[in-house]
Amino acid sequence: MIFVGTCHGETTENILQLMMERDPADLVKTSARYLALALALLYLGKQEAADTTVEALKVVPEPFRTFASTLLEICAYAGEGLDSRDGMNPCVPLKIRQLCQV
Repeated sequence: MIFVGTCHGETTENILQLMMERDPADLVKTSARYLALALALLYLGKQEAADTTVEALKVVPEPFRTFASTLLEICAYAGEGLDSRDGMNPCVPLKIRQLCQV
């Protein structure tokens, strides 16, 4: 919890490395979601600072890649106050529910 919202580079690298080294079958386990959550919390409220990490997630296998990158973007833009009138996709809550059932 010390690194929440810090974009700490070494911690980011370690989590990404764990994701890349894991067998794709291991990434569908519920416990693997904690890796995505830990990564996302590093960028809590940091907006564009998360863009390079979202790009780095492209080497992680699906469906975990989509879950991790969506969670990362949600945390990065948390507290922005966007709603459907401001351009936020109104289907995002539905997408979040679908991703949690991966």
